[in-house]
Amino acid sequence: MRRTALLLLALGTASALPVVELQKDVYEVALKEVGTPWLIEIYSGMCASCKAYADIWHGVEAKVLQNTKVAVGRINMDEGGGPPLAMKYKGLLKDGIPAVIWIADPSKPYDHTVIDSGKARSSDELWSTLLRKGSRSLLETAEL
Repeated sequence: MRRTALLLLALGTASALPVVELQKDVYEVALKEVGTPWLIEIYSGMCASCKAYADIWHGVEAKVLQNTKVAVGRINMDEGGGPPLAMKYKGLLKDGIPAVIWIADPSKPYDHTVIDSGKARSSDELWSTLLRKGSRSLLETAEL
């Protein structure tokens, strides 16, 4: 519980939200407490496709971090809580990882839109897909 409180304290005091490594034990609380839509990457440090996708993700991640209306998180499948947490997203893992999802309503943390399943070939392509499938009005304040 102390870890949850520290995480939420850090989130609540930042002017621009940091990238949050989401863990199973604090996931729902973190999403609801921050109260903004979330862009979340699901990845593994041991996955070759995830490593190849990292620059694409980080390009979009940096852009979204400029926007205080959207939180950015990551779920690490190498961590013990990662796989059970990712499995709560129905159908998400059928295309494997990496995956990027959009949570529009943090009060419904498992209602998601799949933005990309590791198929984007550039940050520009991932950004365009995010604008199309996510919330354009929240996201288009920054440019790549």
